[in-house]
Amino acid sequence: MLKGYRMTDTETAASTDLAAAGRLWASSHPLEAGRALTALIPTETRPRWAGRIVAWAYQRSRRKPEPEILALVVATTKAATHEAASARRDAVAAILARVQQSGRFDSLHEALLTLALNAARLLVAAAAPESADPKEGWWFVASLKCVGDELDEGFTTEAWKRLRQIA
Repeated sequence: MLKGYRMTDTETAASTDLAAAGRLWASSHPLEAGRALTALIPTETRPRWAGRIVAWAYQRSRRKPEPEILALVVATTKAATHEAASARRDAVAAILARVQQSGRFDSLHEALLTLALNAARLLVAAAAPESADPKEGWWFVASLKCVGDELDEGFTTEAWKRLRQIA
């Protein structure tokens, strides 16, 4: 912090809320952590935040994302129309459905696709903020925990560092 700088009441409250979300995340309450984080992130900035996390999760898992996932990550970097956002969501949902119906169980792949689908839902919500459901952010955070459950113990700590970068 800068010497002589005093945090505003809003900044103090946000810092406190972020710390509370971190405790929820660390104590294996990802849905509640998602609720706390979502309250701190404006609807229009949630897709960019989610896109960064999806890209990191794929990199961290050492899995190659499908072209539709790469397109989703790119789409999260800018404003999207409702139609374009819905198309991204539908493309990811189709991949997830195909994987689930394939008969070949790959829990990490399904967890990554579920994370991407929840990011796509945040993109749709940002494109139509009047109908945005804050629970979309809750599920996004919870689905990141599912990815971590398929990887290693260090994932949770690394993931929190990514989640808390809300700006």
